[in-house]
Order: sequence, then structure tokens, then C-alpha cells
Amino acid sequence: MDDKPFEMPVDFDVEKYFRYYYGATAPSNNTPTEHVKIKVFGKQVKYFLSLPKHHSQKEAVICDEYSIFEYDVKPTYDFQQAILSHAPDVVVLEPQSLREEIRWKVEELNKRYKSK
Repeated sequence: MDDKPFEMPVDFDVEKYFRYYYGATAPSNNTPTEHVKIKVFGKQVKYFLSLPKHHSQKEAVICDEYSIFEYDVKPTYDFQQAILSHAPDVVVLEPQSLREEIRWKVEELNKRYKSK
């Protein structure tokens, strides 16, 4: 263990570093920033409008039954959990890789609920 106190590098910009993350988890600088589109249904639309998930949130499409929100984020575990916490009223539209990841998690959850 090192007894030397941590010193923040003078040129480190915390806001810039975390700009595209949801939450405080920054697992890797290798996580690419993605343009994410989600479809939000019913009363959850008002919830998303009142408590945006990220500063980049934009309501791109407004319909009677749903809205489509767009984000520029690194879709890490924290962001995925935020989406899943609003199931079944949220569907990932893009990117396809995130859509497939969420679909896989929902399928795994479904398997666990089918078994005892």
C-alpha cells in the first residue's frame, strides 16, 4: 500500500471525463460513445421528461402512445440497468448492439422466472 496521498492531475477535467457516462461508473476509456434511441411508452414518458436520464437527453419523436428519446452516452452497465428498471415500458431502438444486449438480459430473466 502506498501512503502517498492522491493528487488530482492539474490538467484532468472531471466533467469532460464523465460527460458521456450515465452514473459514476467509468469502467474503461475503451467504451465507445453511442447515439442511443429508446422508445418510451405511456406514463413513463412524463417520468423521463421530469427526470432526464442524462444531460444529452432529447425527446426526438412525440406521439400519443410513446415518445422516442435520444442520448449520446457510453451504454455501460449502469445505463443498461436504468433502461431495464423501466421495463416493460422502454424499448431500445438503436444501436443494434445495445438492443441485443438488453434483449439477451430480458430473455435470461424470463428463463429464471420460468424455472423454480
